[in-house]
Amino acid sequence: MPGRDEMAGVTLFETMIALAVMAFLAILLASGMGTGARVMGRSGDVAGEVDAALARYALRTALEHGLASPFPDQVGGGLSGTASELVFYSFPDDGIFWPGVAVRVSLRNAPEGGISVETNGLSDIDQRETSRELVIVSDQTQAIVSYWGRARPAELPRWHISWSADAGLPDLVKIAFLGQDRSTPPMVVRPGKAFLQSEMSLSSLLPPALPSRP
Repeated sequence: MPGRDEMAGVTLFETMIALAVMAFLAILLASGMGTGARVMGRSGDVAGEVDAALARYALRTALEHGLASPFPDQVGGGLSGTASELVFYSFPDDGIFWPGVAVRVSLRNAPEGGISVETNGLSDIDQRETSRELVIVSDQTQAIVSYWGRARPAELPRWHISWSADAGLPDLVKIAFLGQDRSTPPMVVRPGKAFLQSEMSLSSLLPPALPSRP
């Protein structure tokens, strides 16, 4: 049987084998790239959800350290708000702001959609004016804020759609999140809870029992 000429080209069978191997490798590469893109997209979603959860926790902590008055010699001025905006003063223990001066915390609905919390105060490092903004929700979700308590001394406690700083701290603040693409559970927080618990622990043998949620 005569041997194959070394100068001859590839046969049709060899070409078909090479094309099949190349097609198989292309399918594996496309599948791997698609899986990687889905994993990266999911990782981005998880990171966004974690950041939003941390922002909600920071807002809850700031409210629980909320002040009825930002200055010792001032009456009122600690917390005020409407159904779409909340402003209060707090002593957040986060290592960013100087603990000797109250910080101003603002919860607002962005005009283009989403909810953010802005904190303004003195830096813990050099006592200079500084601010921090946290995004609770970045999509079309909006916050609906309501307040439980006595807006006037003579009335019974009830839910209010707005709150005046002259009324002191409400008993509860409820923040509901209304959006098209997600269902975030509402937050129900007792403003000034940290200070109320510290007073109870100093004056009573019973443990503090003021929950953030009713």
